[in-house]
Amino acid sequence: MINRILTLERRTRTHAADPDAWCDLAEARLEEGQRVEALAAAESAAQSRVESAAQWVRIGDLFRALDLRDHARQMYLDACEFDRSSALAHLRLGQMLLAEGEAEDAANLFATAVWLAPDDGAARIGQAQALIALRSYDEAREHLMEVIEDTPEVIEAWGLLADLHLRRGQAAEAFAALRKGFSLRNTDRALGLRLGRLLREAGFARDAAITLATVARHHPDEETLLELAEAQRDAGERAGSAATLQRAADEGSARAVAQLGAVLRQEERYAEAIPLLRRAVAATPTDAELYVQLGGALMATGEFGAAAAILAKGVMNAADDRRLRLMLAEANAAYAGEPDESITPEESVEMDMVARASSGLQAGDMAFSGNLKQFAVVDLLEFLRLNQRTGVLRLISEGRVGEIHLSGGRLAGATTSQSTRLGDLLVKSNLLTPAGLEKSIRLQQGFGRPVPLARILLDNDIVERDALRPVLEEQVQTAIGHIMQWQDGHFAFESDDSGATPGRLILLDTGMVMLEALRLQDEEKHTAGGQ
Repeated sequence: MINRILTLERRTRTHAADPDAWCDLAEARLEEGQRVEALAAAESAAQSRVESAAQWVRIGDLFRALDLRDHARQMYLDACEFDRSSALAHLRLGQMLLAEGEAEDAANLFATAVWLAPDDGAARIGQAQALIALRSYDEAREHLMEVIEDTPEVIEAWGLLADLHLRRGQAAEAFAALRKGFSLRNTDRALGLRLGRLLREAGFARDAAITLATVARHHPDEETLLELAEAQRDAGERAGSAATLQRAADEGSARAVAQLGAVLRQEERYAEAIPLLRRAVAATPTDAELYVQLGGALMATGEFGAAAAILAKGVMNAADDRRLRLMLAEANAAYAGEPDESITPEESVEMDMVARASSGLQAGDMAFSGNLKQFAVVDLLEFLRLNQRTGVLRLISEGRVGEIHLSGGRLAGATTSQSTRLGDLLVKSNLLTPAGLEKSIRLQQGFGRPVPLARILLDNDIVERDALRPVLEEQVQTAIGHIMQWQDGHFAFESDDSGATPGRLILLDTGMVMLEALRLQDEEKHTAGGQ
């Protein structure tokens, strides 16, 4: 292909005024995916010495292939103006207008094309399409019958005839048209899929499966195989449906993997279903239904911890789905209630604390809880940052407690039981008196919901913003650094996306704080390793 393009480029240099030379080059470029270069060649063709309507049409086809519809339309208009007797020019412009919903103008252009070339089946098919859009069904049928009588092997005519009958509510006639067309060319994918779908909708599942199996022999693509599997399932051919889904899955179809996993789960074949559903979740991490299927399968086998982990990811990654939240609560409760001897009394207390932390959440809240072994702190914070969440993330790990306040995904405050609190740092820095701290804490407790201390200090003009910021940055950085090292324990996120005014907050970039914490951890490891 490279040699061909080089040859065509040489030809355009020696025949710069020849539109066909430029069109040949543009088509070759487009075939190679070189859209910018193809456009340049097409524009050169339009500016060269065009000597026929067919050449204008060819240039228009190039612009249309490049999705430049206005340019294409102008080329087709130029073709019609250049030669008013060109059926091809009127046909192309009509097809363009019909695709853009201008059926009436398209019908007039097709009528001209039919008058200029009465034996041109493409012109009559275009006219029939426009007339069907205009609901002139009788006239459309006349054109289609002309084509069918002259050239019955034109499959598109049979498909349009089926459309016409369906619009008139004539299902039997539509079936007959599709069957006839498919019998003439059973390798036609589009016609076979339409016939198969129509048969399924009418309740003829076995006939649909036979038709779609024929299509799949010639076109074993994802869409065809999935249609066939559904028809086989409707026909009661469960083994055949599963085999077809497996075939599509082996070809790399993520949808087939998901459907096969769901079928196996329904049949309670969990050992086979779970690996497939895990693959499906990995391939489509935003599909809530997949998390429901996988979480349900894991819970059915008693793997409540694994179920809680996958459902927590579903709550965070997929569209908001009440089923996920309810299943997550059920999995967490079951996991916490398992008679597992490996769970220490301290861990049991931690589970109770997490449960209490999330007990006030409403069903509609974007809320979740889980185990830090199943979902790392870094992943939690990254999710909250990317999704611009507002609320409080509470964490408990080996007797340590942490609390992180976020607003729009940015950090508004953070504290742990092992790090110095913001108020104490301010007192130590002589920016706040002990009495002022006590007053601020009373104001904070009076809110009735979690509020960062920094907001109280700013809203009540207790500490200047410029003085508060560096102390807050240091304190939050230290707290986040501690929390990011926690690998065992539990978390609960309480959402506060109510739209309530956030007050005067100092917001820190969550990503930058995490990066700095990771840098400091890495530095500590290197220092320790060198000693």
